[in-house]
Amino acid sequence: MKRTTVKICFCMLWVALVGCFLSCGKEDDPMLMGKKKTIVAATDTLRVLSIGNSFSVDALGYVPFLMAELAPDVDFTLCIAHDPYCSLKKHFENANNGYGYTLYFNVEAQPWSSRNDMSLASILDLAPWDIIIFQQVSYDSYKYSSCQPHLDQLIEWVKNRASTPSAMAWLITPSFADGSEQLSKYDFDSDGMAQSIGQCAKSIIQETPISLIIPSGTAVQYARHTSLDQYGQFGHLTYDGSHLQPGIACLTEAYAATEALLRFKGRTMLIANSRMNIDDNWLVINNIPQSGSLFGIIEANLALAKQCALQAIDNPYWTSKK
Repeated sequence: MKRTTVKICFCMLWVALVGCFLSCGKEDDPMLMGKKKTIVAATDTLRVLSIGNSFSVDALGYVPFLMAELAPDVDFTLCIAHDPYCSLKKHFENANNGYGYTLYFNVEAQPWSSRNDMSLASILDLAPWDIIIFQQVSYDSYKYSSCQPHLDQLIEWVKNRASTPSAMAWLITPSFADGSEQLSKYDFDSDGMAQSIGQCAKSIIQETPISLIIPSGTAVQYARHTSLDQYGQFGHLTYDGSHLQPGIACLTEAYAATEALLRFKGRTMLIANSRMNIDDNWLVINNIPQSGSLFGIIEANLALAKQCALQAIDNPYWTSKK
């Protein structure tokens, strides 16, 4: 598990962001979500909560900024309830014992902010969440048997605790990279692990109330069969064999996640229109909660990453090319 360093400002920015959270949905609030009065109010809302770990951070870190670029009329909020190495079993235990998560939150493409020690119950109370995303811990994400009964238990706990009904989504995490120490413990290669992760996700769609797939990990596996595979300190788009390298790797995941969320709102193929470019300064300014140096951001790679993301949307469960 990587260590994430997030600089937190507890002065006016923190006060404003918390106020924005607690005022979600109040039509009489002229500063709704921190907007100035001169900005036209959004015509639609989308509030997303991810219950996960660092793999959620990798997949979703750039999403608010893509959403602001591609769907500026959507009033978008994204929160990641983060617990390192956390499995579905542990998330369910956390929910019942009041464990304090690190909460990364982003409102209307403001820089990411953070707060420690928030229970899942308190996080659910922050807003009427439209979508709640679940994921399994990476080393067990390839087998459905590891997800149950804990996924069903966690979904039921969330449904009973949330203030309004939410759509349920599943985040597909990337497989480990070929040659990595993590993958050496298994009897398959990276493609084989991706195939099993996809089968697990398919079972989840068939057997649980989850209805939306976020195929970020699948997009990465498609990218590993292109020239993008060269990027990453370790290689294969990772910096350690499992976590994705900031830059083109995380952006590939974010393209897939953004397209999936936009399609939930009835909008399609919008990521093809993205012109968002990122650099190290952009990562710092937006306080992106990731570790490592940025790799692979050139125009040709952006186009290829979008193709991989759209391929994952069309075939989210991964069919091995070998």
